[in-house]
Amino acid sequence: MLPPPSPPPPVSDGLIGRQVAKYFAGHGVCNGTITRVDDYVHACYEDGDEEDYTREEAVAILLPATPTAKPTAKPMAKPATPTAKPTAKPTAKPMAKPATPTAKPTAKPTA
Repeated sequence: MLPPPSPPPPVSDGLIGRQVAKYFAGHGVCNGTITRVDDYVHACYEDGDEEDYTREEAVAILLPATPTAKPTAKPMAKPATPTAKPTAKPTAKPMAKPATPTAKPTAKPTA
């Protein structure tokens, strides 16, 4: 007679890699990640601690899943390169020479 077949391994239901957060008295809220699912759900916390939970306990401390879809927004276009022409050279005319008197005195000074 053959032994009865072993039960199939539990389905992780996408729990592996999910983030959890749990309040621990005296420590506050600790964040962790689910790393293994077998008979229990195993979570490793940022401070190095590890905990095993039932599936129901694990679901109760799960953080909302973050979407893994790529963003659909197109990247912003580069700003247009300015096409203004370089400024022209100044067009100011050179200053005129100061006027010199052209009239000669006609009277001679007397001594």
